[in-house]
Amino acid sequence: MRAALLPTPGNPEMLAYWLRNFETWRDEVDELYVFVNGAETSENGRRAVEAAGGRYLYSPLSAGHDGALLTLLRATDADHVVLCEDDAYIRHPGAVRAAFERIEGGHTDLVGSPRHEDYATSPLMEWGPYQPGDLAELRHGLWPAFLFARRADLLATDRIFGDRGWPRGGHIPGWGPVTPEACAFIGIAAEFVHLDTLIGTTIQLRAAGLRTELVHRVRVFDERATEEWVAADPPWFHVTGLSTLPGMLAAPESLPDYGPGGGLWTRRLAWWQRCGIDVSAFIDRAAINRPEMARWHERFAPWVTWEEQG
Repeated sequence: MRAALLPTPGNPEMLAYWLRNFETWRDEVDELYVFVNGAETSENGRRAVEAAGGRYLYSPLSAGHDGALLTLLRATDADHVVLCEDDAYIRHPGAVRAAFERIEGGHTDLVGSPRHEDYATSPLMEWGPYQPGDLAELRHGLWPAFLFARRADLLATDRIFGDRGWPRGGHIPGWGPVTPEACAFIGIAAEFVHLDTLIGTTIQLRAAGLRTELVHRVRVFDERATEEWVAADPPWFHVTGLSTLPGMLAAPESLPDYGPGGGLWTRRLAWWQRCGIDVSAFIDRAAINRPEMARWHERFAPWVTWEEQG
């Protein structure tokens, strides 16, 4: 049995757009569970999920990405799961089935995309055999977006899937003691190590001897990378950074990543427009560079392969 597990803040337009993509691969999983996490429940959202054959879970209090993933893993009895995000999309039917078959056929234990492939100049993340205590392992993390795994393997970890920190002198499960060298390598502070969502879990999975098959260059973040990487025809892609959507209600100058013409917000706004979200008021208020938004629409276009299929 295969299950797709989607935690989402529940924006109705983003959820509807994701479900439109799901329609192109729904026959490649047996179950879909959607957990709307920390937002008002939406009957339209519930109906849309159920119309797609999914089960709708809901919490008015935020469980965080961490608690949401655990809730979803406990909700299903499926042997194999794919972790999803509402800003990550399958480009070609058959990609989900093929990834599951790699695990079910014994070729690998995990299929997913690595963090830290962000820019056109970023080297491929080639991990090699796991080495506990190796500083490089602290940057070997899988995105929780199209991560394929056995449910039992994820539940065999400490089940803390979110971002987390360890003080100097503490112990990272599966890796070892937090040394001054580890703190300096991560570079956030001299007194602790902080790792993003699922990196601690990735370390534990690799420390348990699980094999990983990586799908590279799927993050559409950097302008040049977005334009160039699509030529490799990756099976999925990950927009990232869209949890900032509530920030459109704030004063632009108070927002992270904001700068003249919109800064990094031009990319986000272009994607939200594609999802059908009305961003016109923010564009005017924040003096957004409309030509740059248009360029992002052009960059996104070749990545979106399903709009004529769904």
